[in-house]
Amino acid sequence: MNLKTRPSGQTHWWAWRSPIGVLSPGLNCAAFILMALYLLILPIPHTIAIRHIAFFSLFLLTLWAAWRHHLKFYFPLVWPWAIYAALALSSVIYALDPFYSLGEVRKEIGHGFIALMLAGTWVRSAKNLERMLAVLILGSTVMAAYSIINVILQRSYLMQTPIQEGSFSGVGVFSTYLITVLPFIIVYIILMPKEDKLRRGMLYLAVVMEVAALYLTGNRAGMLALNSEAVLALVLLSLHNGLPNVRKTFLAVVILILLSGLFLSLIYQRSVVLTPDVGADQELVSNDPRWPIWQRAMQNIYHHPLVGAGFGREAFKLRNPDLLNDNDVYWHAHNMFLNKGVQMGIPGMVAFVVLLMAIIRAVWIPKGKVAESGPAGMYAMACIVMLGGVIVKNMTDDFFVQDSALLFWVLVGATLGALSGERKIN
Repeated sequence: MNLKTRPSGQTHWWAWRSPIGVLSPGLNCAAFILMALYLLILPIPHTIAIRHIAFFSLFLLTLWAAWRHHLKFYFPLVWPWAIYAALALSSVIYALDPFYSLGEVRKEIGHGFIALMLAGTWVRSAKNLERMLAVLILGSTVMAAYSIINVILQRSYLMQTPIQEGSFSGVGVFSTYLITVLPFIIVYIILMPKEDKLRRGMLYLAVVMEVAALYLTGNRAGMLALNSEAVLALVLLSLHNGLPNVRKTFLAVVILILLSGLFLSLIYQRSVVLTPDVGADQELVSNDPRWPIWQRAMQNIYHHPLVGAGFGREAFKLRNPDLLNDNDVYWHAHNMFLNKGVQMGIPGMVAFVVLLMAIIRAVWIPKGKVAESGPAGMYAMACIVMLGGVIVKNMTDDFFVQDSALLFWVLVGATLGALSGERKIN
């Protein structure tokens, strides 16, 4: 493989585009293939070995490129991450199960920051970000198609019960995956040349399939998160570009009505199909197992405000073993903020909120500057929309772990890397 330097501008679609022109086509190609492989298999269960091979191969390749070719690392959000990581690591000292918490710190904090750094280092332009998104579009479309086909093949059985189809990974993880990638996919389509009608049409069809797949998960929080993302996107666009014209306003209203209808349909299925008795829908809400979970989580935080039970979702189960006797779903707090409080106390909750706020601050484009920022500015808005959706999705559960969290940090890092690279070029 030829690893000599090359002039910038010479590139292939299967390789990163280096804005500083210090890396060879072979090195860029290897880095892109490893990242693409990682993103394609990340949401698929039972692929940890292949996932780790791709992840750490890219990490070692990056270290080698920095040593031999002076590739500059990009470390976004260093101080918020450092504070959050320090609190997570210190929680091992007082953890109820120190070895478990140390392992969770390694996976969630260590791997998360490496993912953020790798994406930010290699994705140094909007063009690179779009190449990465093309891989995500391929993977998400395949997963959506698989989900829809599964429903069609099982339709005789599913006529007797509400549909809950989770593609390769289960309804909770798959719905989280979809609300994470959809904002970026939609911006990708918007930024495509209008002349490319065939490809735009195919990608819009892919978006429809992914929304349908999200609905077929039966996950109400997922559909609520998608509605929240749509509203947040409209608010951000109005803030930056002013009120849309009549045609765009009508289209936005139609989209919101359709998405709201899908969400209400899931509510109807759960309250009427599963509990057809009169008044059973109120009983379904009052008997929701999350109420006692949240109450106990807040009690844990109240009694242990400065230290928790140690990093990791299972800290709640370790702190409250008696709850598992009533229901086996009581093993974590089913809210990503309460989980942080149970694990690290109020300081951990605050550090986590500060980290999320730091993302918004880092990608925020001042009013009237989005057009000047080019495509990277639009992807920055998609990043904020994604963050809003992820927060809403994880208010009644906590899937902000493992592959879902790693994908989130990859997209945040890629967005920040593209913004930083484009600013340097301009």
